[in-house]
Amino acid sequence: MAPIVRAEKVHQDYLESLAKNSKFRVGFLLGMENTGGFQGIVVHMAAIQFSESDEKSHESISGAESEEIVLQAINLTRMLPGGFTILGLFVVNPENVLEDEEQKKELTDTVKKIQEQFRQNSFLVASENDEKNFLVLVYSSGRPNPCVCQQIHTGKSVDFTFAPKGINWRTVELYFNLEDEYALEQVGDTCNIEGNLQRILGRVSQQLENAYVFRAGAPCEEKDTVEMLFKNNKDSMVQTQPLMICLKNEDRDSVEETVEVKDGTVRLSGSICCRVFVPKGTLLSEVVKFAKNDITRSLAARLQLYRDSLQEDKVSTENLIDLHSDTPRRVFFTVQPTGVQFSDYLFAGENDDTVRENVSKLMDIDLEPTDIFLMVEAADDTEDLPDTDVQFKEDNQCTQTETKTDWPEVFLKLLAIVSLLVALIGAYFAVNQSQ
Repeated sequence: MAPIVRAEKVHQDYLESLAKNSKFRVGFLLGMENTGGFQGIVVHMAAIQFSESDEKSHESISGAESEEIVLQAINLTRMLPGGFTILGLFVVNPENVLEDEEQKKELTDTVKKIQEQFRQNSFLVASENDEKNFLVLVYSSGRPNPCVCQQIHTGKSVDFTFAPKGINWRTVELYFNLEDEYALEQVGDTCNIEGNLQRILGRVSQQLENAYVFRAGAPCEEKDTVEMLFKNNKDSMVQTQPLMICLKNEDRDSVEETVEVKDGTVRLSGSICCRVFVPKGTLLSEVVKFAKNDITRSLAARLQLYRDSLQEDKVSTENLIDLHSDTPRRVFFTVQPTGVQFSDYLFAGENDDTVRENVSKLMDIDLEPTDIFLMVEAADDTEDLPDTDVQFKEDNQCTQTETKTDWPEVFLKLLAIVSLLVALIGAYFAVNQSQ
């Protein structure tokens, strides 16, 4: 039986509109892999907008610039929530390019370049998808069977279906407070930014592996499904529930002692907000994994953008800037009509116009003002906000939160107090009965 990939009618309409307006288009299939009984669930299709000067890119896959395709794959990955990935490529073409050996080879080579970049950016990708499952969907308008889909590396056919109704997504919010200091490996009075940022990401990823995840003041039972978070909601329309994640004591506020600190350390301080989107019935263990992946991906995206803003890859350690102050903040936007939210990142001084421009270019979406959520994280240049972390609530308002609360220790203390009260009450009744 062929694997099944689920898309929606709106995606078929999108492919048809591309076919009517141009002879050839190529883009990305964005969604979740191996969930809900499907090999993949497509949430969005993003056509690539090549440089206007490159006329050959408008004719066939052979003329398309593979470097542009690879770059867009990395830029799109930054925008995806945890658990989501690039499932594959789609090609709109009058003929089935998979039946043309030369064009199929071009596609395969391009996919290999994309996957090589993914391997080099493992913290940004933050997923464990099998490379052999990478899809290529060919859409040829006017044919009896306009859709042909296969795993490009194995040649295995895939049943690509367009469902008339959308998925009812569950949304889980999670807040991660990071306050940690990392030593920088140095050569003389300079340090390699890329190498050090990868080490920092590796350290945070390791910390997250051992982190606690709580719901309503209690640890998550990972064997349960996501519906356990919603079962006590009287309002059936509520689709979002919060979780909290915090590091174990031994992983918090630590400085790596294995590296000799000469002049340079870097401190990460602040709150990372993430939202995880899953279908009903998803195990909580999967939700927790996606949340941790989302935090890793979001931090990797910020540090990459910070690195790209530097003029040199090696700088004097005395000139290193505060990552918390100079990395971009995360904003969310809704991918209609699914309701799933992707992310963009804004530096100080940028606004919703920047989000609209980026999303239009990378995702071929024209956002409405109500689709953009800017106040998820506090901007460093926002004078009206106090110097504390910021959390995003359902009403889109900012609320203060402490960054250093040791939740596991708090719960243990509360448990001890409750146990003491129970013992005292029991002793009181025992004395009264004896009298």
